[in-house]
Amino acid sequence: MIRIVVHLDSRKLQRLASCGRVFMPIEEAVTPLLARLRAGESAAVDRLWFHYFPRLTELAHRQLQGVPHAAAYDEDVALSAFKSFCRGIGEGRFPDIADRDELWSLLITITLHKVFHVARDAKRLKRGGNQKFVIDNRSGSRWID
Repeated sequence: MIRIVVHLDSRKLQRLASCGRVFMPIEEAVTPLLARLRAGESAAVDRLWFHYFPRLTELAHRQLQGVPHAAAYDEDVALSAFKSFCRGIGEGRFPDIADRDELWSLLITITLHKVFHVARDAKRLKRGGNQKFVIDNRSGSRWID
């Protein structure tokens, strides 16, 4: 059973937020970037993308570990989460996001929702359910229950 917590307490949020601290630092304040993003400026999207995409990918990768057939989707999940965020900003859905902490919290939440959907879909019977793929050079590779 896969369980993903979407309502995060402050300790869990801090632990998840620290998963990407080694990536490229953002050189300008996030608040003006958010304003520029809301105004439709593509350079703001690029700056946020280069800063947050690796962190989102790492978060998705960690959350998808152990999910059959889903581990390869970490970048797809991060891309989808960032796209949903940008679309939401463009539609005016996140007016209260004002700083880097609020932005990171929102991106974590969106990413965890996407991870949940990928994990749920990977467990569907038409996708192999709980089967595992075993690589065996002697008897051949196969799906097992």
